[in-house]
Amino acid sequence: MRKAFFVFFLLVSALSIKAADPSVVVPRMNQMNGSILSIDTDSRVIRVTVEDGFNVEFAYSSKTQISDREHSVEIGELGYGDQVIVKYEGRELIAKRIERLEKAHRTLPTLPPETAGTEASSDLLSSSPAVPANQPTN
Repeated sequence: MRKAFFVFFLLVSALSIKAADPSVVVPRMNQMNGSILSIDTDSRVIRVTVEDGFNVEFAYSSKTQISDREHSVEIGELGYGDQVIVKYEGRELIAKRIERLEKAHRTLPTLPPETAGTEASSDLLSSSPAVPANQPTN
């Protein structure tokens, strides 16, 4: 019985030494925080503006986990200005996980109210300066 216990002890010790072996390289996850500058879905690249204004390009794949805090989302649900954390391994900038921290407030641009029949409305609609109808152009 003692012999069986001793063999078991040696086996467990050997496994724990193997697990702590420093020659075994475990990839370390790096991360960068920033805001989305652009997303190119054709080439699968996301550009993020990080601290100090640097723009960094990350490649992503179908295996990249994309989330909005704890909810899974599609890459198309992310957009310009969203605050994100991009996690990647090693020196290659291949995103393993993209997490949106805050969605940017995006509104559609609005045109100023039209003032029909006034010079202001014709100035807004034309790219050239307004010329009165009775004066010739040079």
